[in-house]
Amino acid sequence: MSDVTIRFGGIVALDGASFAVAEREICALIGPNGAGKTTLFNCISGLYQPTGGSIRLGDVELVGQPAFRRAELGIARTFQNLGLFGSSTVLTNVLVGAHHLARSGLIAGGLRLPKTRASERQLRRAAFSALERLGLSDYATMSVGELPFGILKRVELARALVSGPRLLLVDEPAAGLTHSEALELGESLRQIRDEFGVSVLIVEHHMALVMNISEHIVVLNFGRVVADGAPSDVRDDPAVIEAYLGTDS
Repeated sequence: MSDVTIRFGGIVALDGASFAVAEREICALIGPNGAGKTTLFNCISGLYQPTGGSIRLGDVELVGQPAFRRAELGIARTFQNLGLFGSSTVLTNVLVGAHHLARSGLIAGGLRLPKTRASERQLRRAAFSALERLGLSDYATMSVGELPFGILKRVELARALVSGPRLLLVDEPAAGLTHSEALELGESLRQIRDEFGVSVLIVEHHMALVMNISEHIVVLNFGRVVADGAPSDVRDDPAVIEAYLGTDS
């Protein structure tokens, strides 16, 4: 992304934000509350349209594209607050993430034509594959309302992955998890990157998780990128310490 700016009335939420995520890279986006991290995610995924700048996925310009088109192009995301359907099974929730891949239209679906049934079988195979890779196969037929929070975080990851994304946006996955659960989820994210060949952009406040899995860290403060580099460089950057990490004194 380059020079991304978005305003809400007189408030500048993002002010010329620029950085890049490499292929198959885990990049962390950190910064204090209100820095613009979730707003930036919303601009990438299409919930917001920036007032200026460029967001590209490979050679494709995303600004101006609707959210469903960005999903088709290869962007998937999870949310800070789980967006799962509590009364539905794990499998059904994961299948929701693949709805835009369905190849049959409304009439074919209503008539249950062979094309529709073949498409459904293909989507179910993709959903089971995502569950299996995240160690969730045993939960497929269980209602998500019966499962602990740590498992639900992985279910949401499976739902995002079933669409076969090129870029996975993960919004505060460690929120609500214990320290050990957060580090375990970090290993799942590394596994996802390795097995699915996907780039991962993660917003997270759990610094042990960030430093453990990230190859690249971008720091936002008041909508501006104040640091962009390797974890060791960012950790020791005076501007980052002042804006976010704090000092011991």
